[in-house]
Amino acid sequence: MSPARKPVPLMSAEISSAGNLAFNGTADLTGPQGSGTLLFDPETLTIANSGPNDSELSDDVINAGDGSGDWTVSAAAVEAALSTANVVLEAVKKVSVEAPVTSTSNKDLTLRAGEKVYIGAPIDLGGSLNLYADLVEINEHIASGERVLVDSLRTVLANGACIEAADDIRILNNETVDLLGDIKAGDVLTIQASTEANLAGKLEGKIYSDNDGKAAQDTSSAPVVNVNS
Repeated sequence: MSPARKPVPLMSAEISSAGNLAFNGTADLTGPQGSGTLLFDPETLTIANSGPNDSELSDDVINAGDGSGDWTVSAAAVEAALSTANVVLEAVKKVSVEAPVTSTSNKDLTLRAGEKVYIGAPIDLGGSLNLYADLVEINEHIASGERVLVDSLRTVLANGACIEAADDIRILNNETVDLLGDIKAGDVLTIQASTEANLAGKLEGKIYSDNDGKAAQDTSSAPVVNVNS
């Protein structure tokens, strides 16, 4: 009798550097048990149209070196990574999106910074989008085929920008929120603000839980928004 095989763990990769890094390649993290996670972890990180050393990089190559700790990742590289894996972009201080990121896969994109996440270009995903920082500033359109999570002390959604998701949208743990743009959730929309909530845009969503957190489908004809302040 042959011994039982141990399950193959999900693949993961972490890319880190003491200084500058440009990534314009690909990382295939698919395996027998599904897709893994690609993690970047610099001091500051910018998603741009190209990295500063794109001409020196080819597919499947990651180039790292010493420097100030400011990293640039091309949007094309992020999109390529999302085709096969969940992608986590972390920075000690700030993550900025300065070029559009589009993916039709069901993989998730997570942006996490110690101080600020800035969305200065559109993000359109088939999977979920997760944003974590003390301040999350959204100046461009965000769309998700699944869920959007914003977890911050302060969230700013600029006038003209909007957030859309086929499933839930959760804006959590804020002290203050300034939501001047529209927010449209296919399911539950939750906004938490302990001090102040400035809601100037159009809000759409439904409630599927009661005050005790138990399942209770909303039967009203108009969308209902769960706003906690």
